[in-house]
Amino acid sequence: MIFPPQSPRPFSPYSRF
Repeated sequence: MIFPPQSPRPFSPYSRF
């Protein structure tokens, strides 16, 4: 599953951008 850029999960794929 892909989390949105505003996802609270720091390990989300968008969190690195």
